[in-house]
Amino acid sequence: MLGDHQLKAILAWCVGRSFLERRDHALVRVLLDTDVRVSELCQLTVSGTDLDAEVTTVLGEGSRPLALSGRDKRPDQFYPNRPSVGQVTDGTVRPATPLPGARSEQPGRVIRSRFKEERMAEVLAEGYNVFDTAKSPSGTIKYLEKPADVIGLIKSGKLKDHILLVRGGTTTFLAPALSMGAIGVITMSGSPESHLGILTREFQTPCVMTASLTTSESRYVVGETGDEHFVEIAKALDGRKVRLECTDHEVGRVVADD
Repeated sequence: MLGDHQLKAILAWCVGRSFLERRDHALVRVLLDTDVRVSELCQLTVSGTDLDAEVTTVLGEGSRPLALSGRDKRPDQFYPNRPSVGQVTDGTVRPATPLPGARSEQPGRVIRSRFKEERMAEVLAEGYNVFDTAKSPSGTIKYLEKPADVIGLIKSGKLKDHILLVRGGTTTFLAPALSMGAIGVITMSGSPESHLGILTREFQTPCVMTASLTTSESRYVVGETGDEHFVEIAKALDGRKVRLECTDHEVGRVVADD
């Protein structure tokens, strides 16, 4: 059984705006949220998918239709004595009633995902979401490279005008800014379990960690990533007006707000 941090790592590896990244992210989401079998997932087609109804249809084992919704598992797998969708009390299988809006021109299993296609502004970067929050802070990104940068920003009186960008999760010099009301943080490396991740949770400051540019193929890998990766991100984000979206359990987003 995969833990939350492992699922976050898998999904974070798929984030981005390229075709392959979007495809992989969609496939992983469907696997996690519908309990579809891999063999069934490989049969997915555009014609069998209805994005408005959030439903896709695949052929199940023996071409028998069975309705699934969200993260619900097949009840008969875990509770064989309990009647459920697609099953009657004597243990025989009957066709399940398709979910509203489902396309079922042919026998198949109807799968509904709890995730709806997001329609959002330009996403500049994506990474780990440290904690779920409805807060969506907006401000100008300020790259803080050293302790003196933090002190200077605090003294300027404009701390709450900025989303703070730092290199990694071990950046301890950001603590004074968090204690004085920093509105949001972005890191270019590190995990939600890092020192900075723990601090942002304690202060309830929205934080996106190990953020990668959606326009770049470069991804942070522990012990392998060179300085050029961080330089590229800092150059692209520093000074941009953005907002943080941290409502997703796995992925935090840096969205253009200018």
